[in-house]
Amino acid sequence: MEEAKNNKAEAEVLIDYAKIECDDVKIVLSMLDAILTNKTPGTLDGWNWKIAKFIEGRTNYITVEIDPDVDIEEGDWGIPIIVSGAENPTGITIQDKCNLIILRKEVDDILNHTRTDRIYKFISLKNKPKWKCQKCGRYFKKELSSLDEIKKLLRSFDIGKYWKCRSCKTLNYFEFNDDGIIFKEVVD
Repeated sequence: MEEAKNNKAEAEVLIDYAKIECDDVKIVLSMLDAILTNKTPGTLDGWNWKIAKFIEGRTNYITVEIDPDVDIEEGDWGIPIIVSGAENPTGITIQDKCNLIILRKEVDDILNHTRTDRIYKFISLKNKPKWKCQKCGRYFKKELSSLDEIKKLLRSFDIGKYWKCRSCKTLNYFEFNDDGIIFKEVVD
């Protein structure tokens, strides 16, 4: 087993890369969660593969499996000529799970520092708004009163797992901004 490393610098570089390349840093957490829960490759899109390749090149904690797609045609003299080519990622192999988990925790700590401050502000409210379905108005039996519970729900929302209303089956979620909490429904 590899020695555990301080991954804070790697996490900061990875977040900066995602800001520039993807315009959405939340994708880093969902990507790391997908890798750690073996939910690849079907759940990954192009941006996620770019991040996976970046993690591979930067840390060697994972290996991105590639299927080369090369089109070859016969040239004028019967000699094969490569016309086009592409790399199709097919999977991810974890090489160093311990450090990958530490990297995920560091990314989570950096990204969620602001989020945590907003959650604490929300928890401290005396008259918190209650979470209800945005379509039918049915109240959910979630108090949203603990930091851990709210963070767990937000992480689920980040990877596409939403709260389903028992009445109308609408998928609901919430997020925080500078003004407080915003309740939303998933729109297809």
